[in-house]
Amino acid sequence: GAILILAVIALAIFGFTTFGARIVTERIASTLSNRDMTITVREPEGLLTGGLRAAEISLSDTRGIFAEIHGIAIDWNPLALLTGTFHAKRFEIAAIDVLRKPVRTLPSRPGAENSGGFSLPIKVDVDRIELPDIELAAPFAGRAFTLAAQGNLSANSNGGEAVVNVSRHEVPDARLTADIAYRPAENRLRLKAELSEPKGG
Repeated sequence: GAILILAVIALAIFGFTTFGARIVTERIASTLSNRDMTITVREPEGLLTGGLRAAEISLSDTRGIFAEIHGIAIDWNPLALLTGTFHAKRFEIAAIDVLRKPVRTLPSRPGAENSGGFSLPIKVDVDRIELPDIELAAPFAGRAFTLAAQGNLSANSNGGEAVVNVSRHEVPDARLTADIAYRPAENRLRLKAELSEPKGG
């Protein structure tokens, strides 16, 4: 009766309004953040509408911002969660700026190196990943350059598979294609990679 009505109202507020999306994303970001990585999400909307958007995500440490992510767009199917699957037709980020390497001040958690690894609680399927503008600054990569990446991803508690295509803006003919599969229970990693050289060598 009343509890169900309140639950529906809460779902509508937090899942389908900009105000609710901001509260939920702020809570998630706060939970994932620590001194070495503070996550800030700006202008999130459409959390459960199937059209999740965010204007910007910034990552900062004790020295300030070390990476910025702009124009996040995820077209996904909320009803698929009922079957234990996160399914997105499109995962696109307009621009990623990696300014420098993050500063680490916190010690590693005891036993982290010998842990059994992370197991996904649900299945994840992403049909199309688009990252057209990945800018790596000189303090991070030694010299500044810009990449573009496309691909797809499928993962569950047993492992995952991904196909990734990476190219450089300055040399668009040079392309790296990688087909990756990982099975942690079998301690097996399969990697098939092909590098296309630019025209003229």
